[in-house]
Amino acid sequence: MTLTFRQTPETFRVDEELFFEPSGSGEHLFVQIEKTGISTAQAKAILEAQTGLSVASMKHAGLKDKQATCTQWISLPTHHSLEIDHPNLRILRQSFHEHSIGLGHVRWNHFHLKLNGEWTAPGTSDRQVFPNFFGAQRFGCWAPVDLPTWVRRSRGDVFSRVQSYLFNEYLRFRIASHGRKPIPGDIFGFPQSKKTFVSNHADDMLRCEQGEIIPTGPIFGAKMPVPDHQLEVDFLADQHLTWKDLKKPGKRGKGARRLLWVEAVNFRYEASAQELVFSLRSGSYATVLLLHLFMPTILTCPFWEWPDFTDGVVLRE
Repeated sequence: MTLTFRQTPETFRVDEELFFEPSGSGEHLFVQIEKTGISTAQAKAILEAQTGLSVASMKHAGLKDKQATCTQWISLPTHHSLEIDHPNLRILRQSFHEHSIGLGHVRWNHFHLKLNGEWTAPGTSDRQVFPNFFGAQRFGCWAPVDLPTWVRRSRGDVFSRVQSYLFNEYLRFRIASHGRKPIPGDIFGFPQSKKTFVSNHADDMLRCEQGEIIPTGPIFGAKMPVPDHQLEVDFLADQHLTWKDLKKPGKRGKGARRLLWVEAVNFRYEASAQELVFSLRSGSYATVLLLHLFMPTILTCPFWEWPDFTDGVVLRE
């Protein structure tokens, strides 16, 4: 039987979990919203129109898909609770807190994806490890034509897309040359922390194989920590770029490290409901997990060749 998936608000649900709960008192109102078929930006515009508070004053921890039903938290600088009347937006909870929400305050995103057809889930593990590519939706209509020129001239959001593209290409470059093996001199990270460290120790190579620590890859920028090996320099040369090129955007492109591999936890397939259920850390993509599970060879191709799940995709014949 054919197995398909089409991303719609009826088939794709994600619920955001913050690192903390609002305390109940403070200068900022936290509202947990449920939005259906609208983007986070559109949800904020609705809140602005109905409350008079400016979009610029509203803070969120992470963007959520438009073609989905999503719950997420938004903070607003007000001492009053809100009432909203809109068919695609409703408030589930609201409480006050001492400070506003910030980017990266998401602990987990919990997903429920409804597939169409029958599938036998692989194995019995409740964890699925997959390459931590940025999803195609990260790039919008942007494409890396004449990449060196893009790098040298771009700023802000465009340069952040360049950084994401280079990370994806580095991850492919690394998989082709080393698979999932750690490299002495790697900068390692932790599944549940943003802390990183460089290591050449054999014990850390073993810890990596056991999943306790994970190699990181480059979000290239002027202040990005550099590993104690040449692979990233070799990759840049392959892209006709140098470290000097990546320092030009200045503070807007300071750089960071990103885990090369990520785990989907609490992973299960509920056959009776034809529903795939799992949780991801902030910044990882459910659509990439779907590609890893059902179309792994497509991940060897650049993002513009990946299928658009909002159009519907045949996962298995």
